[in-house]
Amino acid sequence: MKKLRPLSLYIHIPFCQKKCDYCDFCSFDDIASQIPAYIDALCNEIKSYSDQCKPHTVQTIFFGGGTPSIISVKHMKKIFVALRSSFNFASDPEITIECNPNSITEEKLISYKNLGVSRISLGMQSCNEVVLKNLGRQHNSKDVANALALLSKLDFKNINIDLIYNVPVPKKMANAGMVRDIEAEVNHILLTAPHVTHVSAYSLIPEEGTPLKRKLDFEELYELGDDVAIDEELELQDVLKLHGFKRYEVSNWARPGFECKHNLAYWSGEMEYLGLGLSASGLFKNERYDNTDNMSMYLLNPDKVEKREPRKSKEIINEIIMLGLRTTKGVDLARLEKLGISLRKQKHREILHLTDHNLLKVSAKRIKASDEGFFILNMIIDRLTFDFIEEKI
Repeated sequence: MKKLRPLSLYIHIPFCQKKCDYCDFCSFDDIASQIPAYIDALCNEIKSYSDQCKPHTVQTIFFGGGTPSIISVKHMKKIFVALRSSFNFASDPEITIECNPNSITEEKLISYKNLGVSRISLGMQSCNEVVLKNLGRQHNSKDVANALALLSKLDFKNINIDLIYNVPVPKKMANAGMVRDIEAEVNHILLTAPHVTHVSAYSLIPEEGTPLKRKLDFEELYELGDDVAIDEELELQDVLKLHGFKRYEVSNWARPGFECKHNLAYWSGEMEYLGLGLSASGLFKNERYDNTDNMSMYLLNPDKVEKREPRKSKEIINEIIMLGLRTTKGVDLARLEKLGISLRKQKHREILHLTDHNLLKVSAKRIKASDEGFFILNMIIDRLTFDFIEEKI
């Protein structure tokens, strides 16, 4: 019997109660009336892959947004009916749903469990009221505590919390020297919610066109800068290590055995995955594709894909380097050698310079960023990836 190939699914739910001030994702807070039509279109898209995916087995599913937990139990059940009827599922797939602290209920969480959801990702970002206000979040610290307590009560075993650091503050606070004590904040969360198994933490990057960027431009908020971002990341590392979390990717920490399988599939650069829903992206049959981000087109057009491109060998090479460097395992040199690339020879000068500055660690089989290197990872990636027009390889 032919072995089924592993497959991951990303499902985009682009609706939210209110779009956060920093968010530039494809999401909407003013078209809730279109949710039923969107769910129908999404289910049709799911079913359209049924025949193509018969040789595959679904290992992971990730519901992102937007706010997936904003849709009703009825609509979530409808999506799962389409999924179960269209794909072969692994015996114990990792299924994650992103939830906001103020949009999860006991009814929804019980329904998720019954549907096979094994992992909850709680978009808390902070439990500091000032930080939450500056981010334009709709929940407060009490909502966070209630959500974590509810997850404990219902015995969810795999829980991620999202955190954002380097958050701009009102100029008066900055001038007064008031800083966020992120170490105390995270310590409090993990002491009161020891059932949290995974933490994703991101340094905020103000994006053009967002309310937060406009507030920065009009000096209503003050950007803290790289030094503060590094200090807060160091504090995060220390407190997470204290609680038994280990970093396995530049922005992700987990207790042993609770690394996110879905994200690991992305970072491998080898696993196929489907992006389902508005603006979702996928990698399938060695092609990268992007769905349309136009809601009207998505609802009306049976073919949701707007752009499709075969992966070229030079793109695969740079992806192996970039994705490998994001993880603590590093770049698998043997994979590159199979594609005709000897990274240690062809990037000898760059590697020597970076190792001399304690930014890289090099072994016979792998090259990886050091702890210090993670702070300037984009620069390291830029040095070690190839410009195939200018460089002879």
